Amino acid sequence: MFFTHERGRMVAIYIFFQQLGSILGLILGGYISDGIGWRWSSPIVAIACGVLILLFIFTFDDTMFPRYRFNQTSNSNSFHSGDHSEQKEHLAKENQNEPPISEIDSHGIGEDITPRSYRQKIALVHHFADDKTTWFQYFRRPFYLFSFPNIVLAGIQFAFGCTAGIVSFNTISEIMTDAPYNWSAGSTGLIFLAALVGNFLG
Repeated sequence: MFFTHERGRMVAIYIFFQQLGSILGLILGGYISDGIGWRWSSPIVAIACGVLILLFIFTFDDTMFPRYRFNQTSNSNSFHSGDHSEQKEHLAKENQNEPPISEIDSHGIGEDITPRSYRQKIALVHHFADDKTTWFQYFRRPFYLFSFPNIVLAGIQFAFGCTAGIVSFNTISEIMTDAPYNWSAGSTGLIFLAALVGNFLG
């Protein structure tokens, strides 16, 4: 979905908004319970999900990219001759049935990727005629991540962090709304303003 130099920033943005949504839900949920009643919590979430689904359908770009084409051209062993015109001719034969996606420079690096139209971006089905990757290959690719210790350890750490948050979120409301505190649901939700500040600072 993103280039290598963009991934760190994008993961940080993803984690930030994931935590932001959880914290705002806790704060707003308390006032929803005190106001229109807790039974409205599910319909409000359903409405929000419906809006997000529409936004995804009409604004979210697909994540397909013909990386295999660039891998083929960047590997000098794929072409036994050093003639760059032969490389371009080989790509032209591959892509003769569809619009050109890019020009290949002398080093096999893709340049000037042709922008797609809005209809092409939001199409329900995306397919490249020269893509020979099977569905099983797509299915097994994420499982390769388990062979990288840094990814496994980061996943375990994130899982423990989420578990700790869920446990504290569920127990704080029960403790603060009972005696001797007897706080309202809205006041209890304000406790999580500290988590909101920490999310912005962190």
